[in-house]
Amino acid sequence: MRTSLRLALIMTAGLMGSHCGGGANDQTAGSPASPSAGPTSATPADLAYCVQDINRYRASVGRRPYSESPTLEAFAAIGAQQDSATGSAHSHFIAVNGGGVALAENEFLDQVLTGRETVQEAIHIANALFFGEGPGGGHYENLSSTAFTQGGCGVFLQGAVITVTEDFR
Repeated sequence: MRTSLRLALIMTAGLMGSHCGGGANDQTAGSPASPSAGPTSATPADLAYCVQDINRYRASVGRRPYSESPTLEAFAAIGAQQDSATGSAHSHFIAVNGGGVALAENEFLDQVLTGRETVQEAIHIANALFFGEGPGGGHYENLSSTAFTQGGCGVFLQGAVITVTEDFR
C-alpha cells in the first residue's frame, strides 16, 4: 500500500463524524483525482473480505462474528454509489431510514486511490480507522456491537475514487 493513501486515510480519522447509524456526516481526506490504473470494480471476494476484516476486529474484543448478508450488501452498494454521487456521507441511509434493511452504517466516502491500492487494502484501512476510534466512537460501536448479527459492504469506484459503505443489522 502506498504511503500517500495511508497518510490521507490517517488524516481522515480526525475528521470523521460521530455515530454513523445516527446520521452524522463523515468528511473526506481529499478531492477526487483523475482516473488511474487502479481497480475498476469490487468483486464478491472483496465484499466477503470486508465482513471477514470486520470480524477480525470483532474477535479482538471477544465478539462473535457477523454473518455476511447479501441483502445488506445490495443496500450498501446503492448507498455507496448514491453517496459518492452526492458527496454526502450517509445521505442514502438517512433518506430511506435504513430501507427497512439496515440499522446502522459506517462509510468511507470518496477516498482517493493512487492506483496501486486494492479494494481490499482500502477496506482494511477504513476498518482500521473506524475501529481506531475506540469505545464510544460511533464507527467502533457499529463494528463491535452485540446488538447486530449481520454485516454487508458496498463498494463504489469511480476512476481513482473509492467509497466503502458498511451496513449492519
